[in-house]
Amino acid sequence: MLYSGIAKDDNYIIRLINYIDFSKNLPDFVFKEIQADFYFFERELILFHDLMKELSEFNNKVLRAKLIVFFGRPSIESFSYYIFEGGVEDDLDFLKGLFDIKFVDDNNFFPIIITNENFDWLYYEGLQEELGVFGISRNSIFQAEIREFMTENFIPYKELNGRSNIGMDGFVRKININYCDKT
Repeated sequence: MLYSGIAKDDNYIIRLINYIDFSKNLPDFVFKEIQADFYFFERELILFHDLMKELSEFNNKVLRAKLIVFFGRPSIESFSYYIFEGGVEDDLDFLKGLFDIKFVDDNNFFPIIITNENFDWLYYEGLQEELGVFGISRNSIFQAEIREFMTENFIPYKELNGRSNIGMDGFVRKININYCDKT
């Protein structure tokens, strides 16, 4: 289900604001607290249908939590978020259509933040970055399960950190400094 606009008493928005520093963008550190681990993905994640399906199913079956996708900054009128309620295929088709429309017309669509309703992990991708970043919450009781899933499907920070010696560009060097050196 798609929710638009800002409701000050909305628990999901309140929690999101407690986790993400919206005054920053990648490659800066966008999380308000240090996370347990970081993983990276070459964007745009919501366009990778099979991976988003796996992520949704993992959250439903293992973490017992619905997936939530936030679009934009909570301080702007066009802010919205989508909660996976129905069939995963229908949810993904809706998101792809929304992305295709909004990406062309609205830069306020970014950042895109994906999480679950328990905020066990958060994924952040901005408008112009080469990578998106996952942070696993130190408060999650499912850290081991999340690490296993993330390691199988995304780039662990240790692997990204190792790439910095291969002449990476300035963006990835800043990612290494801001994320890989924090764990």
